[in-house]
Amino acid sequence: MNGTKLFGLMKKKFNLDDPDGFSYYWHDLRKEEEIFSTRPPGGGSVMIWASFGWGGKSSICFVDGRMNAKGYR
Repeated sequence: MNGTKLFGLMKKKFNLDDPDGFSYYWHDLRKEEEIFSTRPPGGGSVMIWASFGWGGKSSICFVDGRMNAKGYR
């Protein structure tokens, strides 16, 4: 593999009000369950986009709203 063709692209969405992929939780069955919320549901999310290649790296970009094919241009 020729190192000059190295290229990477990273894109990650973070939910601001709960963990991504949250599928279970734990609590002590001998005590009453307590739920704490620091913000109302639907607090939003942030998407970060960046890339790197042989010639260097791009600046980090914070994406507002949804990303589609037109937004990649």
